[in-house]
Amino acid sequence: MAADEDAKLPHQPQPQNEEEEQVTLPALHEKCKRLKLSTDRIKDAIQKRATSQLDELEERTENQKEFILEASSTIAGWITAATVVTYIAMGTGSLFEGSGSEEHVGAGHGGDQMDHDAGGEDFRAKFVANCIYVSLLFVFVPVCGWFLRKPWGSRGLVRNTVTLIRFLLPKLFEWGGEGLFDNLTRGFRLDSLHKLAVAVSLTAVVFLLTVAPWYLKSKRAVITGDGDTILARMALVPGYFCLSAGMTWNAVIRDHVENLETASTTPLLRFMIECAAFLIITGVSLLIAWKLRTRAEELEASLTSDTPEVFSFNTVVLAGSMVLLNSVYFINAFAQLDMLYAFFYGYMLGCRNAEACSYQSHFAFALVFTYFACRAGFFLMRDKPDSSFTRAWYALTLEGLRLDVGLVWMHFLESAVESEVELEQDTVHLAEPVVYTIITVFLIVVVVVVNHRLHQVVDHSLADYATAVGARWSATEEKTCVLSVENDVPVEKDVPA
Repeated sequence: MAADEDAKLPHQPQPQNEEEEQVTLPALHEKCKRLKLSTDRIKDAIQKRATSQLDELEERTENQKEFILEASSTIAGWITAATVVTYIAMGTGSLFEGSGSEEHVGAGHGGDQMDHDAGGEDFRAKFVANCIYVSLLFVFVPVCGWFLRKPWGSRGLVRNTVTLIRFLLPKLFEWGGEGLFDNLTRGFRLDSLHKLAVAVSLTAVVFLLTVAPWYLKSKRAVITGDGDTILARMALVPGYFCLSAGMTWNAVIRDHVENLETASTTPLLRFMIECAAFLIITGVSLLIAWKLRTRAEELEASLTSDTPEVFSFNTVVLAGSMVLLNSVYFINAFAQLDMLYAFFYGYMLGCRNAEACSYQSHFAFALVFTYFACRAGFFLMRDKPDSSFTRAWYALTLEGLRLDVGLVWMHFLESAVESEVELEQDTVHLAEPVVYTIITVFLIVVVVVVNHRLHQVVDHSLADYATAVGARWSATEEKTCVLSVENDVPVEKDVPA
């Protein structure tokens, strides 16, 4: 009976010997070990790619914030400088009363202001006012910058406003210096040769002061925070006059371009002259920027090690290259805006120049230009070119767009103030400083609110993108691990590129 029951049972293979069972366990352990290593490598690759994408997005977001801050601070810096200088000029104007009266006697309503400007009386008064304003800034900007050196709050309106003020402080110097040399060239009727002498002298002075040992040591101290004092920040003031240097060179170039435009008879010809000037200036600026940036990148790479020598040949060349590079950026930005003005105001609207058109047209142009400039700037920020020439071109274009966004709104406000003052001369007189004060208060509130809102939009978009990327990578990680367990091989094709 027992034999019959054994016969009914299914045949079960028996191991031939005990060694076969003992060999299987280490092999299985080794296979599990390899599988774990494969899964860990895939998870590391997923994490690295996700981190890399988020780092690139954060960097692009910071660049977008900087673009917004540069444009906002340019507008606020100019209107603040113009308002303070106008109040100071009320007192300095008595020093030049009657100096240009013979040249604008009998002028009409529209030509009175132009001939008065040609006489130079207002410009000389504002030149002295600008000197006083820049002298006051020499103390105010370093002190205020030192008190605001640490961030206030983690997020919110206060932090964004303080950040805007930190960006605004150098702009006060830039526009104060720009007004100083602009009123110098206009008020004292400097010809092209004298303007060239002023441009060369100012560039040389700024260059020498920014490569001085105390400037380089103070700059390093402010950047690192070790030795950041008010006196160290005062030593950095010469670096804020790059805009003034670029403006003086632009004045020299504009003299020759305007001489050609004077001989032209049609707006189309004047626009073609501006296009040719812009292409020449852009080509020369791009070549200079490419060489300077390439040299600066090489020097920065050589100065990465902690060298005790702050003042050396390489640091001097690097600092001088940055001064010249900033001046080139400003010159190219002015040329770009002059070409666009010649097309819109001269060719499309038929005005003699941008100043002759209404402030409504300035407002429309500022809106359209700001939209397209921001779209173009944000698009360029997404790409990271490998070529040094392309990087130089991107930097030149971005700096030009940043400055021009502020300039178009500056010209709109200037046109609105002049229109309001001229309109009120026939009725109830509204003084120019009062108009500037009203616009300044209104504009600063608008700039603070808009800047805060734009920062919120950028931060929210970054947070939403980070959440979406994290969810996508988590799902991909789970899928990859499951497939690797099933197949016992690393599934690299499931890791997104």
